Formats: sequence, C-alpha cells, structure tokens
Amino acid sequence: MGSRTIKILSFTLLVCFFCSLMVGCFNFSKDEKYTKKIISKLKDNETFIVSEIFEFDFDRAYVISDNYIDGELIAQKHGLNISIEEVKETETENIRRIVFVDTEGEYVYEYQYSHSQLNAYEEGLIIYPYTKIEKSEMQWIDHAITFKFLSEEYY
Repeated sequence: MGSRTIKILSFTLLVCFFCSLMVGCFNFSKDEKYTKKIISKLKDNETFIVSEIFEFDFDRAYVISDNYIDGELIAQKHGLNISIEEVKETETENIRRIVFVDTEGEYVYEYQYSHSQLNAYEEGLIIYPYTKIEKSEMQWIDHAITFKFLSEEYY
C-alpha cells in the first residue's frame, strides 16, 4: 500500500472513531439531562410527576431491579407481556434502569442512571406518566439522593 492509501485509511478510521464517540456521548447526555432534572427537583424537595422529567410519549415504565439480565429475560422472569429486547444487560452494579413502553408493551426508551447519584427507594415497580416522585429521607449511599415513586404496583 502506498503512503496516500495509508493516510486515507487512517483518516477514515479516525472519523469513524469520533462519530461513534459522538453517538455514545449523545445517548449519555440524554440520560444525564434526565438525571440532572430529577436531582434539581429533588433538591428543592418538590413532589412532581414522572412526565415532568420524561416528556416523551409512553404508557408505563418498569423500574428494573435486575442488573445482569437483558430485556427478554426480564420479561420472561417476571411474566411481563412486553417487548424490550433492545434492553441489554448492564455490566456494573452501579447502574439502575427504568424501561419505558407504549400501550402495546413495545419498547420506547431505557433510562440508565448511576446509583451513586440517585437512589430509588424501591425497585420492581410499574410507574406511569402521572406517578408522583418525591424525595425520601432514607439515604443508602453517601451523596446520592434517595427518592421514591408513589406507586404500589409491582411487577
């Protein structure tokens, strides 16, 4: 291969690397934006509803308590009639997930947040756009804000 070909290949690889990095940052930024919104509202001791944070259309969401399994296994394990095969298993104990679905149970969005920033008081809940969120006095981890969904519907 000539010098020019190597330069073109190197440039192409560099562009591909930066594009993949930007796509990853975009997804992370979306989750980070939601996390910042939740923290801001909780610091003000507000009670607010889920749809004030997640302003996209969804029917319900599942506050996932299983880290190391994917969406298909979550649905099977809990007998859920939902299609969330887009949800992949997490690779760490520090990540928590909320999976949003439409009225047919089809995947809409997976929100991932750090357990060191936010701490859901209970997991295994089904929440809705109108479900209230409030700050909890219980602290499980230093510096994390503990919150609870005012829902009594478990999956």
